[in-house]
Amino acid sequence: QAKMLMDYSIEHGVPVAAAEFTNEPNMLDITGFPVGYTAEDYARDQDAYFGWVKENYPETLCVGPCNTEGTMGDKEKQKDMPVGGVEALSGNMASCDQLMNGTTVPMDVFSYHYYNGISERLEMVMPNAHWDSKKTLTDQYLAVAPNACKFNIPLRDKYVPGGEMWVTESGDA
Repeated sequence: QAKMLMDYSIEHGVPVAAAEFTNEPNMLDITGFPVGYTAEDYARDQDAYFGWVKENYPETLCVGPCNTEGTMGDKEKQKDMPVGGVEALSGNMASCDQLMNGTTVPMDVFSYHYYNGISERLEMVMPNAHWDSKKTLTDQYLAVAPNACKFNIPLRDKYVPGGEMWVTESGDA
């Protein structure tokens, strides 16, 4: 499937500048992986995909892991450095370290997703993960973006030393 998409894009004059293996892999149960998929499976599969990309499309940057850690995570760790209001949606979560341990094909760019919280449409489902609009100009709300970055810098330094760091998904602005 990836070959079909890449070739189609290139054949139509749109080279693929960057590719991620999958979206938000740390939420193992709801990302679309098969039942029982593990962080070890992810590391194996990301290596296979990035190895294939580097061999067949060397001009395409390999970007990952596009995790939500730091946005969704341990509220106790986040209370002194709030990095978002989104609560864990899945009982089967993996940390960036769990996903990346054992990988052998280096990424070109470290990516993460950042949200201040969930959208209004999900407020009824997860009321603690939604910010009241009256708080959007508060210091606490405005600190979420830089805190998410600060949370991810050590992960970037570990997995893409000296590399770029991108926010590849954000919203609820």
